[in-house]
Amino acid sequence: MTPNFRINKYLKYVVVLILFMLHNYYPGNGDIFDGWLKYGKDSATSLSSVASRDYVNKREGEYYNDFSSNNHTEKIEKACFQCIDNNIKDLKPIPMNGEPEIALFWAISKSGTSSVKAILNRCLDLRMAGSTALIDYEENPNELELIDLSASGHIGRFVNIDFGYLSGLQLAKDLRMADSGLIDVAVTGYLHEAAQIFTPQNPVRLFTIMRHPVERMLSAYYYSKISLWEKTYDENRPNLTLLEFTTEKKYYVDNWVTRMLSGSRKGYPVTNDDYEYAKSFLKEKCLIMLLDQFDESIDRLLDFMGWTIKTPDCVTAFTHKTPSNANPHQDLSRRSKEWKAMMKKNSYDVKLYYFAIKLFKGEQKKLVRLSKENNDG
Repeated sequence: MTPNFRINKYLKYVVVLILFMLHNYYPGNGDIFDGWLKYGKDSATSLSSVASRDYVNKREGEYYNDFSSNNHTEKIEKACFQCIDNNIKDLKPIPMNGEPEIALFWAISKSGTSSVKAILNRCLDLRMAGSTALIDYEENPNELELIDLSASGHIGRFVNIDFGYLSGLQLAKDLRMADSGLIDVAVTGYLHEAAQIFTPQNPVRLFTIMRHPVERMLSAYYYSKISLWEKTYDENRPNLTLLEFTTEKKYYVDNWVTRMLSGSRKGYPVTNDDYEYAKSFLKEKCLIMLLDQFDESIDRLLDFMGWTIKTPDCVTAFTHKTPSNANPHQDLSRRSKEWKAMMKKNSYDVKLYYFAIKLFKGEQKKLVRLSKENNDG
């Protein structure tokens, strides 16, 4: 190593340190700081780092105010970074001979989530906090109960709160679901909010399944035209063109995955800070599954959690024969103006997706192997 190279290397770190100090004392210089701090496109700020703490301090304390009742033990916040740190376990191999752990499945819509949920409750017979049309949920139950659907000729066991909606999450918090011993897995699209249901004494292991953001958006477009049974169905959507669906903010939230990971509110632009925090979140807290690698992803989930499926044909039914809630549609050329518009609208999610692929093919592969060895004893 030549002296000039060594000087240039150290000079770079001195410049970064100066910019970091400017960033802390003069917030207006944040954009300059952000441009110099990121050395590599695949770098990820640690959730426990100084930069991440600064981001958290800036974002902490945003509250939901849309609950119909104020009689809550403690109202759920929109972004609770302390809850993420304390109530979601770090992504490490599960200890050998450890106690059974609660899992949290973060459901990203149109990414194969219905098939995963079907495997969880039908093939693994896990007790679930989720959302199903097979249960007529009470508005304000006094206590948690486990409902066995076999009594009505169906398969699955669910607690009696609708965990797919904010009101259900608030009930879960009020009724102390984390301490109940009634669930094995919870399923919801609300990530920061769900983290607040659990506690450091009863934390969760987080996993999700991801899909290319443009393909996910395309699937959502076609699904919105036929999903008469969904509460969010809009009778005007069948007449929308794909370009209208893509460009109108009222129809589709941009960079949804990055927003949910970072706690960024709808209506505010996603920033590079949000993206960096989202990367850190995935790297440190979340077991990643990929729709394009569905079979391997399911195997990894089973190996990581130590779950066993007694009938392998059950999984095959939901992966190849009759995938749950499938929505066939025509492919879209990557050269089309619609594809380019969707790529632009979801630019951060696209980068995050490829970062997730790198984690999936790299460090998480080793992580799952170590967990399997521990689970096998």
